[in-house]
Amino acid sequence: MSLIGLMVLVGIVDNDAIVKVDFILQARKRGTPLREAIRLAGEKRLRPIVMNTVTTIFGMLPMMIYPGTGTEFYRPLAVAVIFGLAFATALTLVVVPVVVWVMEKADGERG
Repeated sequence: MSLIGLMVLVGIVDNDAIVKVDFILQARKRGTPLREAIRLAGEKRLRPIVMNTVTTIFGMLPMMIYPGTGTEFYRPLAVAVIFGLAFATALTLVVVPVVVWVMEKADGERG
């Protein structure tokens, strides 16, 4: 079940990263400088990313802490998603803009 939790985690984190990168690319198409586009994406997309993370974590909490019979089967799924999301959201908010910055700068040097 923890592997299923990891698959769920990858899907959620991937969606969060796409939301942020898409906003950066749209701002760049409108002519916004790269640094400003990354700053705007952090400012405007922080709330949807955090809301997605928090609602998923709160939705998984009962699965993780409920002491009923049979919960030992689903608890690893909830643990993987909850703690993975907490870590991956921080990475999404910090690492994704850095990767976009590096890729844009590398593309600018080639083109």
